[in-house]
Amino acid sequence: MNMLKKIKALFSSSLFLKIIAIFFVGHILFTLSMMTFRDYIFENYHADRIHETAYNYSSLIIDKIGTPPDTLKAAQLAKELKINIRFKNDTIRWTSNPNAPHFRDLNLQKYDGAPNTAIGFHNGLHVKTERGGTKFIISIEREDEDFLFFDHMLLIGNLIVFTFILTIMYFLLKRQLKPIQKLKQGAQRIGRGEFETIIESSRNDELGQLIDSFNTMSSDVRAMIKSREQLLLDVSHELRSPLTRVKVALEFMQDSNAKENISSDIKEIEMMITEILETERLNSPYGKLKKEKIDILPFLNEIKNEFEGRKPGIEVKNGDNLELTGDLERLKIVFRNIFDNGLKYSSNQDKPVEIKVNQIEKNIVIVQRDFGVGIPKDNVKHIFEPFYRVDKSRSKETGGYGLGLHLTKKIIEAHKGKIIIESDINSGVIITIQFPVI
Repeated sequence: MNMLKKIKALFSSSLFLKIIAIFFVGHILFTLSMMTFRDYIFENYHADRIHETAYNYSSLIIDKIGTPPDTLKAAQLAKELKINIRFKNDTIRWTSNPNAPHFRDLNLQKYDGAPNTAIGFHNGLHVKTERGGTKFIISIEREDEDFLFFDHMLLIGNLIVFTFILTIMYFLLKRQLKPIQKLKQGAQRIGRGEFETIIESSRNDELGQLIDSFNTMSSDVRAMIKSREQLLLDVSHELRSPLTRVKVALEFMQDSNAKENISSDIKEIEMMITEILETERLNSPYGKLKKEKIDILPFLNEIKNEFEGRKPGIEVKNGDNLELTGDLERLKIVFRNIFDNGLKYSSNQDKPVEIKVNQIEKNIVIVQRDFGVGIPKDNVKHIFEPFYRVDKSRSKETGGYGLGLHLTKKIIEAHKGKIIIESDINSGVIITIQFPVI
């Protein structure tokens, strides 16, 4: 059963095998239909002639052997004509070949042209008849000369040749349809956000045209995203000056709830602008990481202290005090983001957010776990997309603008690391961050 499932899965995932299977099934159906047609023609148009010819031929042989039969004459005819002869009566039992079929072994079709006669194919062409009290078997064709034997050999040869041709066709088709595999890989790369993907091809046929269309689509998507990013950058740069003026004006306002709210809003906007610009810097060849040695536990505790007083609190569990090589300021952005999210979405819990640090093989692994509201499974795969938020209301109380985790992922990947989020509704969130040991 497992083997059948594996074969089914293999065929369902391979266009090449499906095409080859169609050719193979088509060939089998064609062969079977031709065999059926041949049998019909043989039975209705040729069998009677063959039976009549076989009877006449065997009659001539029996006439020469005589009745009662002459064994010496029978032996001479069997040798000259390369046939098998067997006969028996009340006084003699004789055969030209001990391996010739016996009377009891042959189940032949009755021949209407003569009494006590049957003719047919049974590992050869045989005539079973009776004359003058003697029963004869004249084996006109031996097993290796049989019409059906050669028919079967032809069928087997046909299948062998077709299998060989099918094998050649498989490799030729695989070569011809190779661009489909490239298109599949290209689509997967586009799906991962690698919009610079271009598929090389020198084909001018339909598949080549499809690749050209894919490349055009990829370029258009890349241009649209670049345009959007450029717009965000331009807007972000332009917002700096008016924000600075607003902050200066706020200094001259008397302390009040309105001033506090405006100040809070300005900080949020500044944070969003910082995240946008930092993301662009990471994409730029001039925004390279400034790496240094960082003691992880003291570093994490320093970030934790920035959130002192926020419920339910953060607990850095005892772990390995490992050393990480990375960009200090950018890693602060990473852990501020994940600490802030952990606290924000578990603020109604008593159990603190847990942080554990370990080294697993050649990776430094930092795991944060909270016990809050969690994230629906369907949303987890989108969580790192820019401007994506689980809460569509974009309420100020439920978070920022969907840029924090996007930037977090880019910083971690710039350090050759990776981040994994596991969650479901009402089961909290587990964030696993891995950095290679350098």
